[in-house]
Amino acid sequence: MNGMRSFKVPIGLSIYTVKFRKRITVKGIECEGFCDAENKVLWIERRPTELDVMFVNFWHEYAHALFFELGHPEFAHNEAFIESVGQNLARAARSLPIGIAPARRRGAVLARHSARH
Repeated sequence: MNGMRSFKVPIGLSIYTVKFRKRITVKGIECEGFCDAENKVLWIERRPTELDVMFVNFWHEYAHALFFELGHPEFAHNEAFIESVGQNLARAARSLPIGIAPARRRGAVLARHSARH
């Protein structure tokens, strides 16, 4: 996520595009990320100085998309459930020895700062 260029990621049987924006507003509410399951896009708020927050936001939005793709919109719309799944995915991803965690991961804190969809 360092270069903040769009990239593609498989989720279920679909391919989603991950895009970055300085600000994300959904229905008049500022968000840190947004899953557009209909158009297969995950929007992540660009925060170059907070890569750990972006990393967790990515996994949160990934979790939304995953449950949409699995045919469980009731889970995809449950923010408390998605927050837990996203936090756990981020924690698991950080433990993998393949370099997918953000560059500055020392002392990382998985924290929520604003509304998410």
